Amino acid sequence: MSILAVLVFFPMAVMPEISADSDAMKEAQSYIYSSDLQKPDQNFRKVTSVSKVDRSDGLSMEMDVVQTSCQVSSKLSQEKVYTDACPVSNEYEKIKCNLKLDENKNGQLKCVYVEALGLNSLRSREQLFCVCLSFGLQKFPILSKMLPHSLKHLLKSSKTTEYQEQFNKQFEQVFHFERCLKQIVKSIRRFTDPNPSFTMMSSLIGENKISDAELFSECLLKMKQNCINTSSEKFLTCVAMAEVKIEAARTLRNQQIHSFSIDPLNKILAEKIEEVKKEKIKLDRARAEYDLALEKLKAASEKNLDQLYNIMEEKKNAFEAQAHVMAQWMDSMPDVEQMIAKSIQQLCTSNYQYHKSVIQILNDLLKEH
Repeated sequence: MSILAVLVFFPMAVMPEISADSDAMKEAQSYIYSSDLQKPDQNFRKVTSVSKVDRSDGLSMEMDVVQTSCQVSSKLSQEKVYTDACPVSNEYEKIKCNLKLDENKNGQLKCVYVEALGLNSLRSREQLFCVCLSFGLQKFPILSKMLPHSLKHLLKSSKTTEYQEQFNKQFEQVFHFERCLKQIVKSIRRFTDPNPSFTMMSSLIGENKISDAELFSECLLKMKQNCINTSSEKFLTCVAMAEVKIEAARTLRNQQIHSFSIDPLNKILAEKIEEVKKEKIKLDRARAEYDLALEKLKAASEKNLDQLYNIMEEKKNAFEAQAHVMAQWMDSMPDVEQMIAKSIQQLCTSNYQYHKSVIQILNDLLKEH
């Protein structure tokens, strides 16, 4: 028997809600029976033992799974599979699986092939290479003779590694958030951009190097110089000063909006979303290199099998490592919708304070005159 190191990830299965006193063995048997381990063209597999049961967070366990002599196509019930009617197959294989179920029995299954006897039990392209390398081609000439045929048979149908639909949806949501954030930032910028009320006056002096509020205030001060009536002169002076105060309040509002609304959203775009996109590019590159390494194994011979397999393992490990990095980045994404809501709330607060200040300035002006 050989020790193999092949990780096989199977899709999640969904079953009725789990309870704190659920029997680990029964849960394992039920999960494996309905999982993708039961291929239609293969034999049933069943759980022989469970260990390392942990109920601290849902239900997780380690289990031994073996192949029976009963075909999945026979559509036997789970109860029948776990009777003497389905003994362990002569082409014995044993896999050790780690199963984690949350409270709703959404499960993640990770299996490692531990023991295998019989070539027909080698279901995947990678398992074949593991067996060849573990036993040694020189010790088992029959494997060497079977190798070219097995390579063509098992590898010619190899396909590009696909991302899970859940991941694709999650990554598409990142793009959706990016579009929303950019549009919101653009809208807020329009809100804070100067909207001159006296554009014709600005155009009269050519390039506008001062704000319209300052220009308006300056015009009023020049007008008062021509006033004979003292009260009119005083009024124009107060209006000019009020305009300056209003402009200062507007500037303060815009600074607050930039600091508490625009900058936080831009920070998410720059530090989170852009980095996630960069890691996705790395993941795509690692996936392409892994698939290419698998394709090159189609032309493998006894001379370069060891080398090509090692390359494939290296690329696979790199792909899985990058997938882990990508998952960490995705998990670290902040609650974008909540941050958008907070930014809009701050925008409204700053704008309210601005209008409140303007009303106070105008009221003071009216009280004096």
